[in-house]
Amino acid sequence: MIKKVLIVDDMKHNRDPLRLILNNSGMEVLEACTGEDGIKAAKESLPDLVFMDLQLPGIDGIHAAQTIKADPATSRIIVISFTSHVMKEDKDKLMALGFDGYLTKPADEKEVHEILRCLNNPVP
Repeated sequence: MIKKVLIVDDMKHNRDPLRLILNNSGMEVLEACTGEDGIKAAKESLPDLVFMDLQLPGIDGIHAAQTIKADPATSRIIVISFTSHVMKEDKDKLMALGFDGYLTKPADEKEVHEILRCLNNPVP
């Protein structure tokens, strides 16, 4: 079950709606504003799920996600890209880079609930 979620995004107006959706779904929500802080928060708090923006100050979201996935202590964390890039080829590229899923901005409550539902009830 997904219980603890980390949102990594440098824009408050992107984090706030997603945080509200997740809080209303009973999730514990943590936040970080940079790739470096996202990696640190993932290592310290071991969330079940990370929503990772791609364009972050410092380390970008792709590098941050790959760092999380490469560390044995955090490799089991599900990392979902959280971006405004919506082309099919962008999604395919992100999945090839190691992301576990894809959420477009702005966060849509139905999409977030669908991601949580799929993660909580994986198909065997």
